[in-house]
Amino acid sequence: MKSLEVLKNIDYKDVAARALWTFLQTFIATFLLAGVNLVNLLFAASWRELWALALATTLSAIAAGLSAAKTIIIELVKEMRDSVS
Repeated sequence: MKSLEVLKNIDYKDVAARALWTFLQTFIATFLLAGVNLVNLLFAASWRELWALALATTLSAIAAGLSAAKTIIIELVKEMRDSVS
């Protein structure tokens, strides 16, 4: 039951801010790697460019989710460790 109490005490605004930042970092990195395709999407929309945009968005979402999960797990372990001491 202590884990439920710890989950209530986590600063979810901080978790969301970190996840959003990770989303932006991953999206920008993917955009830079596939930048030409994404710029072409503005002028001549094709399936290839749309696929590059979908890939950038999907990778960013996965990275943000992993970042949020990692932050929550670290906080959970830290709080549980502090409560044992």
